[in-house]
Amino acid sequence: MIKDNIENYKIYSNLSYGIKLGLEYLKDTDFSKVENGKYLLNDEIVYANVQDYTSKKLEEGKFEAHRNYIDIQYIVEGEEQIGVGDISNYDSFIKYEEANDIEFLNPKDENFSTFVRLKAGDFAILYPHEAHMPQIAINDNQKYVKKVVIKVQY
Repeated sequence: MIKDNIENYKIYSNLSYGIKLGLEYLKDTDFSKVENGKYLLNDEIVYANVQDYTSKKLEEGKFEAHRNYIDIQYIVEGEEQIGVGDISNYDSFIKYEEANDIEFLNPKDENFSTFVRLKAGDFAILYPHEAHMPQIAINDNQKYVKKVVIKVQY
């Protein structure tokens, strides 16, 4: 996982064309004028999901993983924490759905997960080998969050 602020996006632009495209979109877009929904940046190779929600209590969260896409999760407004860990330390409890590129997982041990705090302007890049639990409230203090998830074909 990579965690940083969008101000530093150029550092990561050499990772791949898709990551560069996604980070530039995040940096250059005024999301106060963008409605929730899916936006194609490069057909289905790179796209953005704009969403808003109230963050969840930890016990409501689920670990997930993807096989075909990298996630760039970017906080526009609010804050949350994202749990993350190597997928080899998790067991599937809802089998992989190819159509949605998602699998839900349980950690084999609580110590396999680390939680990272993201505030407005921060992003996390999550690769297919990383299980992650997004949308978690900090200290169970549930708040409004506006987020953009860039999906980059892996």
